[in-house]
Amino acid sequence: MMYDPLIFDIVLKSPLKFQKAWLKERNKKFHIHRTVQKVKKMLKIYKMIKKRGQKTFDFE
Repeated sequence: MMYDPLIFDIVLKSPLKFQKAWLKERNKKFHIHRTVQKVKKMLKIYKMIKKRGQKTFDFE
């Protein structure tokens, strides 16, 4: 299963308490599916923006 490195970057920079919660949530099948869908959506948006040649971009 592939995850967007950006998500890992955000998770790694976050507090340990959040990291543990994230890992716990990630292990739930339903949540993994939801996460993957979010990642795919973000990647789609990222590719669209990249195609337009826009350099700055964030998920917020």
